[in-house]
Amino acid sequence: MTDKPWWQTYLEGGLGGREDWPPSFATSLGIEPGGWDDADGVTLRWQPPDFTRTPGGWVQGGFLGVALDMAMTIAMFAELGEGRLPMTLEMKTSFIAGPFAQRFVVRGRTVRVGRTVGHTEGTIHDDDGKLIATSTATHIVRDGSV
Repeated sequence: MTDKPWWQTYLEGGLGGREDWPPSFATSLGIEPGGWDDADGVTLRWQPPDFTRTPGGWVQGGFLGVALDMAMTIAMFAELGEGRLPMTLEMKTSFIAGPFAQRFVVRGRTVRVGRTVGHTEGTIHDDDGKLIATSTATHIVRDGSV
């Protein structure tokens, strides 16, 4: 048994001590833990499967949004502690460059957390470091446990 929270165990490469983690959508989309630290927040590694790509070969934007939302929400969990849940209330994503790469790095970090609302930001870069998309989100914070 570990004293680490589930999200930290997951980001360090474990299953988070939960049989429902990672969620099946993350596994299906090729999203994997990449680590975290207090300064840079959450890092996810992502190798999108072929079904996420358009006939032109780029990853469809909705899938980019899923990866960003996951990174930013885990970053909120890291700030909240046990007994508080973030739920994405609003999210804005800007697509900067075509997502043609085979692998991406997705980052999420918390900007501010209040009693009932939190704000996060996220980025997606390809493996060469090229910025693909940015995002900001507002999360409502509720009492509860995961």
